[in-house]
Amino acid sequence: MGYRPELYFSVPCDMTEIERRSYYTIAHKGALKNCRMYLVDKPIADALALGIPINRTKGSMIVNIGAQSTEISVIANARVIFSRIIPVGGKQFNESICNLNRRKNNFQIGSKTAKRVKIALADLGTDKKEARKVRGVDGASGLPMEGIITSSLVNEALLSGVNEIGEEISMRWSVHRRRSTIISRKRVFISPAEAQGFRTLTAIFRDSSAVRCSFPSIMTSVPSVGSRN
Repeated sequence: MGYRPELYFSVPCDMTEIERRSYYTIAHKGALKNCRMYLVDKPIADALALGIPINRTKGSMIVNIGAQSTEISVIANARVIFSRIIPVGGKQFNESICNLNRRKNNFQIGSKTAKRVKIALADLGTDKKEARKVRGVDGASGLPMEGIITSSLVNEALLSGVNEIGEEISMRWSVHRRRSTIISRKRVFISPAEAQGFRTLTAIFRDSSAVRCSFPSIMTSVPSVGSRN
């Protein structure tokens, strides 16, 4: 009897039994040794955060673009049908901006600056012409300098990674739609903090009127350009 806190861990779907046991070992130490612990598959946790009725959905794809990877999952009837992680995320996008800026403008910027210009300028869906003045290091002299980064440079740096995610979404959706008769609700949920500016993933499905893409606001809030990285 008495108060027993409940502890929930969001875990990958492909965990081994040894890895699962390690969660219980960690949780049952110290002040939380009497807690009730539950392991929740990450796609199910994402679906709950997005407000998807997991017990009633007939087939929804969730794309979680994270800091270092993107997880693409299909859920139906409260079960994870498929889950795959690809090594493309916010960190890789930031590195692409840094590398392309160094090659084209011959000055270096840090990952925090790259993230801020990504949030401020990235928009693959329009042809807007914008720029930001940033501080970096001159590639020739090694001295601090100010430079200009344009929206076209940011979009060019992001395009490869976004296309990779889009191709994976398209391929996995078509494969699992053919294999499983229970996946009848053709909807894709993009659920990242990194999705700001990447709404053109919907263009991948422009030839298929049966597929809808959603960007729920609960998952797409991002800090302003002047905020902490």
